[in-house]
Amino acid sequence: MKLERSVDNLERLTEAARGHHSTGELGRARSSFEEALEMARALGDPASEADLLRNLGTVHRQAGDLPEAQQCYEESLEIAEAAGLMSAVTSALNCLGILTQLRGEVEMATDYYRRARALAESTGDDLRVAMVDQNLATLAQIRGRFDEAVHSYKSAHVRFRALGNHQLTASILTNLGFLHAELQQWVEAENCLDDAFVLAHELRDPSLLGAIELNRANLNIKQNAFDRARDCLDQAFEIKARAGDRGGIADTYVAYGSLFRAMQRPNLAVAHLEKAVDIARGCEERLPEAEAFKTLALVHLGEGRNAEALSCLNTAHKLFLSLQAATTLSELDHRLDGLEETYLAVVEQWAESIEAKDRYTAGHCGRVADYAVRLAA
Repeated sequence: MKLERSVDNLERLTEAARGHHSTGELGRARSSFEEALEMARALGDPASEADLLRNLGTVHRQAGDLPEAQQCYEESLEIAEAAGLMSAVTSALNCLGILTQLRGEVEMATDYYRRARALAESTGDDLRVAMVDQNLATLAQIRGRFDEAVHSYKSAHVRFRALGNHQLTASILTNLGFLHAELQQWVEAENCLDDAFVLAHELRDPSLLGAIELNRANLNIKQNAFDRARDCLDQAFEIKARAGDRGGIADTYVAYGSLFRAMQRPNLAVAHLEKAVDIARGCEERLPEAEAFKTLALVHLGEGRNAEALSCLNTAHKLFLSLQAATTLSELDHRLDGLEETYLAVVEQWAESIEAKDRYTAGHCGRVADYAVRLAA
């Protein structure tokens, strides 16, 4: 009887922890998951222990504490492997892939995802195959492999729909909306985000709602609908701040910076982008940091601040390179090409100002730029 009560208490505590997590209460979720974890260990329940460690790791990850998240995920993986819990092994590998992707360790993330997918497919676990496909799609999207990203997103979408998982279906639609916006497929982007919003609103999922508003803002910025973009960003920021999602807050500041740059308000753009850099560094998320420096470079370039523009370009270039780890440069060509074009534009502006003053320097800066690009190739 005592054991039954303990099991019942563990289930209630775990459910409460998940409830706090789903409403964005990360502090309360962490405390509840930790308490449930102690109870699972006392009961000698490896399945619950592996599951709780994985959930606790995700709470730490969303709060920006990546070292703690990694420790939880690795411990979850070790327990699941020792107990022969294949679905828990798959989930832990997938979570480690997400974590290493956030850190910019792309090659390692890909390895985790592929291991997770192979295991899920071998055991007929459609849910986890779809979850890994979604993460592989985001990785392909970062690398500029848009066809591959669309294929993986659609594969995951079909599986999530068939399984009746509305939360993950909404997540896929949100990411597809962003991808369609990047490809300037406005109608498709709006349809995906509208469908995702309906599902997220029904689920009352703050994390999804924040992501949807952020993607809507980026879509509106691309279409020069600045008032609508500002409204979406204000809502996204409120949701992300309430949830304590530091990475999401950094993403939102980057979007604010892009908005103010498009509105030709450079001082506001710089202030928001510098804030994004500080937050992204604090939670070790390299992608928003890289995007912030890239946008800062464009702002400085527009204002004729060439030295600042080049400094930001160099930092962004290094960060984008780190996102591909040991893979070839071609995997991020769609980003790096843009950086190279901006770099050349800066050099050309300097060349015009220098060479206009001294005919003996004519053509020198252009040759330096050409040599620099060749060396970087």
